[in-house]
Amino acid sequence: MERRLQEIKAVVVHWDAGVVKDSIKALKDWMVSETDHMYHRFVRRNEVNYGRSTNYRCVHCGAPKYTQEAIRFFGDYCPSWRHTKETPHLNSPNNCTIGICILHDFDDGGYSVETMKTAAKLAAEMLAFFRLGIDGFWTHSMICGEDYKHCPKAFVENPTLWKEFRGMVENYL
Repeated sequence: MERRLQEIKAVVVHWDAGVVKDSIKALKDWMVSETDHMYHRFVRRNEVNYGRSTNYRCVHCGAPKYTQEAIRFFGDYCPSWRHTKETPHLNSPNNCTIGICILHDFDDGGYSVETMKTAAKLAAEMLAFFRLGIDGFWTHSMICGEDYKHCPKAFVENPTLWKEFRGMVENYL
């Protein structure tokens, strides 16, 4: 059963983790058949593809525990206690975030200029539409910690690239 988002507090960027390299369609097909995860939008080069409606929850950024920054920002959506598979919490950042998956262009997880521009414009549009501002722009790893996920890989491994990308987004706002 699809659950509606309770509110929108942030836009969260992800990468495809190299699972399916062929296309956005191939990645979406794999996600539907193999996982319970999904995103609201997918980006590859100059293509933006719709996943789930932004009215509905996507499973994309829950974790067994959250960073202190995420706990402060998301409040009750990020419990400060660690949960297990036996006692999962239903209230997670999945209930208040828009997920954007940026498919990588290079084997090292990096992005082309074209992909970065497309993703930055999309993120800025989402932030503006939901009136969030740049403080509502997060990476998956900023929510759950780099020990849990290197997501997006290029931004975790190269923090300067994340700052540049975030600056591009802010410039488009």
